[in-house]
Amino acid sequence: MGRNAHATDSNNNLNKNNNGQKENNLKLNELKKGERGEIIRIDADKTLRDRLSSFGIVRGELVTVVEHSLAKQTIEIEIGTSLVVLRANEAEKIEIDKKGENNES
Repeated sequence: MGRNAHATDSNNNLNKNNNGQKENNLKLNELKKGERGEIIRIDADKTLRDRLSSFGIVRGELVTVVEHSLAKQTIEIEIGTSLVVLRANEAEKIEIDKKGENNES
C-alpha cells in the first residue's frame, strides 16, 4: 500500500515545473490575447482578494484575456459577462489552469 502511495506522489510531481506549478498552469498576466483558463489560486493579501472577489474574480471562474496594454502594464479580461482591467502586478498573483483559446461568441 505504501508503494502505491509513493508511485502516485511521484506521478503528481512529474507534472510540475521548478516553481511548483503544474505544467499547464500560468499566471494570468502570462496568457495571451484570446486565451482562457480557470482560476485555481489567488496568491494575494486579504484586501486584494476581497477587491478581486467583488469583480467576480474567484477560484473556479473562467477568464478570457481580451487585451494587454501596449507596455503590458494592464490586462483586460472577460469574466462572466463583465470586462475587468487589472494591473500587471495584480494579474501575476492569479494562477490559471490554461484551457486554450476562447472560440465562443
